[in-house]
Amino acid sequence: MDSSPEEKYLHDSRYHTLVDTMEAHLYDCTFSPKEMREIVLLACLHHEVHQQYHKESINLASENYPEYVLEALDTLIKWRKSR
Repeated sequence: MDSSPEEKYLHDSRYHTLVDTMEAHLYDCTFSPKEMREIVLLACLHHEVHQQYHKESINLASENYPEYVLEALDTLIKWRKSR
């Protein structure tokens, strides 16, 4: 059984540090919550592109993602197409 995010935060120092770092950027107004979601998705996309063993494609139409996730993905898709 997977640990909840709260359990990971309490018991995994690397997870805890990453959450705290991201929260600090939000509190300092370095990035907005929307930008933070885009940053995380972009990092995941970069990881997928650079890992040859990740060949699975994500079918967004078949999933019931929250609107903010779809908005962040849409922003990244537009960005990638403009490059």
